[in-house]
Amino acid sequence: MTDFQKSLTRFMYVTLVVVAVVMLLWAFASPGHRRQAFVACDSAGRYGQAPAGITTTGTCVVRSRPDVAELTIGVAQSATTATAANKYVKSTIGKVSRMLTDGGVAPKDIQTQSYHLRLEWHSYRTQGYKDRRVKNWNAGEELRVRIRDLDKVAELVDGAIGAGANTIGSLNYTVDDVNKLREQGRAKASGVARRKARQLASSLGGKLGRLISCSEGYPSYYQNAQANVAYSQMELDKPEQTELTIQPGELVMNVTVTASYALE
Repeated sequence: MTDFQKSLTRFMYVTLVVVAVVMLLWAFASPGHRRQAFVACDSAGRYGQAPAGITTTGTCVVRSRPDVAELTIGVAQSATTATAANKYVKSTIGKVSRMLTDGGVAPKDIQTQSYHLRLEWHSYRTQGYKDRRVKNWNAGEELRVRIRDLDKVAELVDGAIGAGANTIGSLNYTVDDVNKLREQGRAKASGVARRKARQLASSLGGKLGRLISCSEGYPSYYQNAQANVAYSQMELDKPEQTELTIQPGELVMNVTVTASYALE
């Protein structure tokens, strides 16, 4: 026998011994271990399939009466000099702020939202003259005010106008604790999603299993509120004759929860 034949014989012999050892180990392994190995392989997604399950969505509508009114109150003035325009605005906005705090608005609920000072040019023509341009300075400051006593909104707006405010707008109703509304809606929406999943599983002849995943949609809300805060120039000249009507209505929030459950 040649050296090559001897080497080939030894290689084949070693290979047969290794195969025999592996088969013996597999034969003596417990059926439970073999089953676990198979399940592990199968659960790893051998064919890329997700486990059987049910996905449902629950939606809840939460309604609440607003307890905070937010609006902007401002002063704007034009003058031939920047100093004059700015002085008038600063003085008047100070009177408005004092009126609001005297009326029960906390200082923390009064915040300067915007301020401007800009140069404006105006053109006009007189008989026998060419167009002429005159410059003015326009200054303005706007406050963002939170009123927590809704019964005093009309009174405070009228008071602000009496103190010299000439811009009122952006009325918005909300609740001080929005998270509380979201928690209520989340709990109810989750219950709706689970009840729907349980009913669907039962109608399919199965049983609802464990929770696999869940997600919450971004809560949305809208106001069912009305307010009349528009004044004519005549009314601004005579604030005692103004009439402000407010209907806060209610705050409506929609909360959506999506949940996936295993199907047994």
